[in-house]
Amino acid sequence: MNLKEPIERIINKNDGYIYKDGDYQLRPFKDSPEDLALVKQLYSDKYVNAMAAPMTDAGYAVKLGKFIRSYEENGISCYVLEKKSLQSDGGTQLRNIGLAGFTYLDDEKTQVELNAALLPEYQSSKIATTLGPKILKFGFDELKLSHIYGESLTFNIPSQRVMRTLGMVPVDGLGSPTWITNNPDYYKDTDVCQFVISKEDWQANLGAKSWLVEFMDDKDLHPKSRSYGELIEADNNKIISGSVGEVERAKMLKRKEIYQELVNSGKIENGKTSRGQSI
Repeated sequence: MNLKEPIERIINKNDGYIYKDGDYQLRPFKDSPEDLALVKQLYSDKYVNAMAAPMTDAGYAVKLGKFIRSYEENGISCYVLEKKSLQSDGGTQLRNIGLAGFTYLDDEKTQVELNAALLPEYQSSKIATTLGPKILKFGFDELKLSHIYGESLTFNIPSQRVMRTLGMVPVDGLGSPTWITNNPDYYKDTDVCQFVISKEDWQANLGAKSWLVEFMDDKDLHPKSRSYGELIEADNNKIISGSVGEVERAKMLKRKEIYQELVNSGKIENGKTSRGQSI
């Protein structure tokens, strides 16, 4: 599934943008200091690094290169999310506040995943649930996708809530996603929660005049989901049993330190995080 041609048509129509709506717009990543700085801000957040090993400066450049190459080869990629804001002089300023778009889940490029990440100061501003329905609409209407998938690590409860709110339902049996299997040393937690929404279900939600599905209870989360505290407990058991090496042990202790910081700051309640994104 190569979507380069339809996406290029959309970009040409929208003056270089994948998507424009109100104060938000999406454009392809560029090999620029500004876009490299955005990638570094997104992936150096210590809460994000609680689930993944920290990147080096070279790693940030590699990540940016992957976004650019995916767009150039397939059209499908994560794109820079820009926010417009009105200045005191009446002018408009654009700020890079995150990324959003689609990535392939499998090497055969048959499964497309909705992907998004926001800078920390925007993670509790409901941007995900504001833009999510519109990006789904873009995927189904413009790109003619039949299904759109979503994934999160098992303890990323906030991301699961966003996906359920967008009408995605838990699914299992899709196999290990390539972003896990291709990065075995990067991701610490290889158990993944997967979700999906079909075009038919999305259209049914629209027919009911409900962009968003009302999210009532954590019982609606993926059956595999667990709290961050449960992950720390599993880490402790591995450390006590001596079943991990020194490098992995150091990573687990760092994760425990961040968890304790969250508890002390009141961001953890009943083992779950109140952060808008993930930790």
